[in-house]
Amino acid sequence: MARASGVIGVTAAALCPAWAHAADTATAQAEAGEPSAAAAAPAQPAATEYALGLALVNRPAYAGSSQLAWKLRPLWTVKWGRYRLSGPRASGLLGRTGDEGSGASAELAEGAHWRLGASLGVDGGRSSGDDPRLAGLPDQRPSLRGKLYASRDLGGRWGVSAHVSQDLAGRGGGTLGGVDLGYSLVPGPGWRVSFGAGIGLADAQAMRHQFGIAPEVAARTGRTAYVPGSGLRDLHVGGTAQWAVSNVWFAFAGLGLSQLQSQAAQSPLVARRSSSSLALGLAWRNLP
Repeated sequence: MARASGVIGVTAAALCPAWAHAADTATAQAEAGEPSAAAAAPAQPAATEYALGLALVNRPAYAGSSQLAWKLRPLWTVKWGRYRLSGPRASGLLGRTGDEGSGASAELAEGAHWRLGASLGVDGGRSSGDDPRLAGLPDQRPSLRGKLYASRDLGGRWGVSAHVSQDLAGRGGGTLGGVDLGYSLVPGPGWRVSFGAGIGLADAQAMRHQFGIAPEVAARTGRTAYVPGSGLRDLHVGGTAQWAVSNVWFAFAGLGLSQLQSQAAQSPLVARRSSSSLALGLAWRNLP
């Protein structure tokens, strides 16, 4: 559902969102006309699965920025059993939902209709040169973020997911969380389409890190101090479509819309409360 963690747009959540796997994969394959495991060739699946691709991404410089830019981004992910290593925006390329985010992740427990996992990733940081509204503010260095995530299939192609993450490097990123509800369908052979909506939450430290101006910084720069507290960060909706060009190549598109809320929206760093993000891409995976 970001240069800094929690920015809604073309992250893993937008390319393969946390709510995109409401339907069971085997059922989706059957409805799409893909071969079931029973009908597949007798060869065993690859012990190591991986995917590589490119995505053309359009998104804001940071949450609340009015400046949008197109960038071409490489995508990659590798999976060994319940362990996965992914680059930015790529964790969902191998058919999972992508709610673990980029970095290293592991499935801790899984049932017929639910799963629980944890991941370690990197917050991208922020530079005062990214946008004129950030001028004079201290740069934010990249940081290590730990995440705990869970999802459940509600039946009827509906699914729900939730996550909470914490800045583990002590660089002020605080705690972020979110809950998403999604719906997925298979409109035709080789197609997967998903829609979803959710909320983003942040504690006071995370709010101040992303949207605040500390009193000492305000005194030095002549700006007005802004010290927000914890609460609702944003509301967001999005959709993704994936088309199997062949049994190993697939194309995808993702669109995300977000609106900052409450104290986040009132920040003097916010030029635009509402924002959109778009991704178009092509990828290859070593799946049979």
